[in-house]
Amino acid sequence: MEQYGPVQLTKEQTAASHEETFQHLTKQLLTEKRFERLEEKLKNTKEMARTKGRLIQKGSGYGAMEVQNKLSKHLEFLLEEESLKNWKHFQETGVLHCQNPEEKPDEFFWNNMIFEKLRETIGNENKENWYAHYHLGIQYYINGDFERAEQSLTRAFHLSENPWVCHGLGCLYLQKEQSDISVHWILKGIGMRKKDISYLKENFKLLLMNKAYAAIEKVYQELDTKEQSMQRLKLYHVLALYQLGQYEEAAELLTDGEKILPEDIREGEMSIENLWTELDEKLSGRLGEVPYQYLFRTY
Repeated sequence: MEQYGPVQLTKEQTAASHEETFQHLTKQLLTEKRFERLEEKLKNTKEMARTKGRLIQKGSGYGAMEVQNKLSKHLEFLLEEESLKNWKHFQETGVLHCQNPEEKPDEFFWNNMIFEKLRETIGNENKENWYAHYHLGIQYYINGDFERAEQSLTRAFHLSENPWVCHGLGCLYLQKEQSDISVHWILKGIGMRKKDISYLKENFKLLLMNKAYAAIEKVYQELDTKEQSMQRLKLYHVLALYQLGQYEEAAELLTDGEKILPEDIREGEMSIENLWTELDEKLSGRLGEVPYQYLFRTY
């Protein structure tokens, strides 16, 4: 359509078999000399095609890492990200870089080749590397092998006490339905990243999934004003107050002044609508009309 221009076939031609329609289309293109126009266009743009393309948007680099040497040999797939170069080095040598535990993990892979490489090297090249044990634990977790995941993540924490391993252990024990242990690790991780909004939001959600409402209330009160002002954390706080039976305080926070509207709320999320409805019923004994600001349903 873009190069040849629109082609109009009759109803009879489109109603025919696929092979007959293909023949009608080919005949029409040849008759109208559209191929010749395309060849002329290629000639006219030849010099432009030889110039270096301009980067419009940079990709993650995962594609380049995945298809190197697997597709046409004449195509060049460059790894520009240092983090991916480190993982490429691991694939080639078996030695994984040891990430600074003060920094966020650089990459995550759900990849059998990397999983097997980690298993092969964890007792030798990467024996004292917390980052290798951490990633191996995450791979075990994804595969549903919780026992080995626990062993690897625990070993990673012994090598380097950091919030990323705490988060992994919190998720693991949540899946194992050991809420007390899960909450222990979540709170330990939060204590290390009280200024990291992304980390706080993720771990408040885990506390909510653990039904650790008192823990949410306590941690929220200990946060600085800047972190308390984040809308998603405010919502988790109000949800916790509701579950703790503190209906008046929860309703006041939900309705007083600026409405709680998390920056990352999406169409179809009904958490605020349901909370407002349940609070209104608890306090007034009736179902009132939900403020339009809290309606995000898709129907």
